[in-house]
Amino acid sequence: MTVDHFHLIRFANQVVTEVRQRTQQEVLGHRGRKGDPLYGIRHLLLPGRERLRERDRKRLGPP
Repeated sequence: MTVDHFHLIRFANQVVTEVRQRTQQEVLGHRGRKGDPLYGIRHLLLPGRERLRERDRKRLGPP
């Protein structure tokens, strides 16, 4: 079985999203809302590091 780069990244992003959503539901008991930290962090977790602003890279920490 071979996996191309696009589908591997797509699968990884899907797993990150599912874990974030499940954690949000378990901790707060509802889907993400505007002020929720986990809902807000999703924009830091999904794009590539090179596409983030400098301040967002600092929030994530060292590569």
